[in-house]
Amino acid sequence: SSDIKDCLLEFNKKLTKDNAPIYCLNNIKYENYNVYKQVCLWHEELKNLIQEDEDYKKQLDLSQSIIGELKKYNKDYERNLYYKGKNIDLSHISPRFLLEEGLNVVLLKPSAFKLGLSATIRENFLIRGNGAIGEYYPNVGAPSETLGLKSMRLFHPCGLEYERSMNGPGDLFLIRESSYKLREIKKELRSTLSKNVENQKFIWYDGKEIVWNKDILNLVHTTDDPCEASLHYLAGYPEYQLMTRYMYPNPKIIELEKRLVR
Repeated sequence: SSDIKDCLLEFNKKLTKDNAPIYCLNNIKYENYNVYKQVCLWHEELKNLIQEDEDYKKQLDLSQSIIGELKKYNKDYERNLYYKGKNIDLSHISPRFLLEEGLNVVLLKPSAFKLGLSATIRENFLIRGNGAIGEYYPNVGAPSETLGLKSMRLFHPCGLEYERSMNGPGDLFLIRESSYKLREIKKELRSTLSKNVENQKFIWYDGKEIVWNKDILNLVHTTDDPCEASLHYLAGYPEYQLMTRYMYPNPKIIELEKRLVR
């Protein structure tokens, strides 16, 4: 189809040298053509699902299949965490790795930046939590840079509800500290730093008015366990998540199951 042809031409520019056609890549003709034809079919299906806002689990499956193939031929599609002198592929970051290293996640939300409090909040965690590791600055409320996935909807069960409040500047990093201590810092900062703006109106990053609600515009998020940390550290890169929200043991579901069993 013309869609597949256009897709092949697009990948040709990214993945081959000297504008060589894809079917001649590395002197392999038939096999590589079929690989990229499949990638294009995946990409077309993914675009349709994103446009129709359907089947988030399938979106993740397709995006990770696409990225998995692209990484084989172009290192530009790989993403790494530089840690202890080594590059660790983002797609290898697991709950076990974070548990063994004692790492959790801190995410400064757009609401912290809107009030000019991001530096203050960050400093509170760094002073009391031994410094930042693998820091980057995602806009979790916007589509992902690589394939246009709607990140909030893919890593949070209530992502659609919070998407607008998360669309803006962010700061996300790993920190070597217990989830309990991070939770205490988070609670303290939330209770003291934004108590005077509840129900006030602000112009949000999309240029429209928003009413401050401390339950949604709550400045900062920290993770409760290695599973959540593994998932949320890749909030800006859902295509690379090893741990997705469909694997995460949702405490509400667990509690419901217990009640049903009783």
